[in-house]
Amino acid sequence: MAQGINLAVGPAGELYAVWASYDQFPATETGIWFCTSFDGGDTFSSPVRISGAYFTGIRGNLKSASFCGVRVASFPVMAVDTSHGPFQGTIYVVWADGRNGNPDIYLTKLPYGQGATWSSPIRVNDDNTSTDQWEPWISVDPNGLVHVVFYDSRVEPANNWLTAIYMATSWDGGNSFANCLISDTAFTPSPVRGDYMGDYIGITSDQCAAYPCWNDNRSGIHQAYMARVPFIPGDVDGSGVIDVIDVVKTIEVAFRGSLCVPIHQALVDLDANGVIDILDVVRVISYAFRGQPTPAACIFDLSHNAYPSCCPMGCPPMLRAPRNDSTGLPSQVVLTWDAIPGVATYWLQIDTAEEFSSPVKIVDDHTIQTSTDTTSGLTPGRAYYWRVCVYRQSCNSPNWSAAFKFTTGSQ
Repeated sequence: MAQGINLAVGPAGELYAVWASYDQFPATETGIWFCTSFDGGDTFSSPVRISGAYFTGIRGNLKSASFCGVRVASFPVMAVDTSHGPFQGTIYVVWADGRNGNPDIYLTKLPYGQGATWSSPIRVNDDNTSTDQWEPWISVDPNGLVHVVFYDSRVEPANNWLTAIYMATSWDGGNSFANCLISDTAFTPSPVRGDYMGDYIGITSDQCAAYPCWNDNRSGIHQAYMARVPFIPGDVDGSGVIDVIDVVKTIEVAFRGSLCVPIHQALVDLDANGVIDILDVVRVISYAFRGQPTPAACIFDLSHNAYPSCCPMGCPPMLRAPRNDSTGLPSQVVLTWDAIPGVATYWLQIDTAEEFSSPVKIVDDHTIQTSTDTTSGLTPGRAYYWRVCVYRQSCNSPNWSAAFKFTTGSQ
């Protein structure tokens, strides 16, 4: 028997399904299973178990000392990284697991294009207690950060009764998580009716914040609550301290896709006062948003309100489809990229040389006025590279996007 199915869509339109299975019912869950559809849900691949050897379902009741308790289950929840970051396409699945006695939140992941081997499940909640964590939900934001929200009773380790809302965030593609307390009031879980307090809570996220939502009974009755959690820097570079480099790397992640310059690489003593300080950070950030080639050549001077005299190309578009390293494409391919507000014309190049060094390229068109282009007549079984930039006739140094590769299928 299967329950708690959850669906998600991948960056190329793949449809993923995940669910909890029961060898006997009513009984606890015996595993988490997954399958994929490449035809919009008409057919699905054979299911595979992804929950690992030590999976222990939690179906039953928690907090049942003085009443019937609240029902819980190991229903899985899934999210896919559709950003343009380094973990693009990775599938993440979380669930509540009782392998340690009390339920904890576990996560497994499958990086895009790396076969069908899921990672060993890792524990998401970082407490050192034997308290309950349950009902997770997951979101991957446009920067590629992974956010998991869940009920958590670590706030009362002695009794494992009072419950709060925690959120865990991963900056490294789900390899590790930092936990933080979200709710401002703990509550005593109780059912709305029977043993039912709800089977799910939720979270969504955008480029600048995560938005967890949940229900609790702090007011005497169950009501819905939410919080806005803006991103703050952690020890992003693993140096052991949270410093100015972590701050600028946090900004880079938050604005990935808008910055033309990796700020932490450009961070130097721009005002020559002998230290790299917040004034240098502000100057580099302002410079980075204007898309200049190097800090030395082009700096926005806040003190004089003087804009650079060099030619700003603006940031390159983000390529969307086909995904990088796509294979088996037809001889006619539709290329798409993100439109940039205020941009009238784009320059597209397609070449069989990765360095775009061919004297005559397959496509070299700087008159495109939409964020899509259809290219036909491609040779079967051949690799192609493509890139896009904003076209401005007055500038001699185009700011190209990263190049994507695709390969046509053999006929």
